[in-house]
Amino acid sequence: MIVFSVVEHPVVTAWTDRLRSIETGNEEFRRLLQQIGQLM
Repeated sequence: MIVFSVVEHPVVTAWTDRLRSIETGNEEFRRLLQQIGQLM
């Protein structure tokens, strides 16, 4: 029960959202690097 309350905590959800956005940003950055590498 305690774990669920912690997961639903606003601060924790904000951090998880931030981590997800960072992960997706890294994937997009890798794709950009691959495209630049193909152009070179």
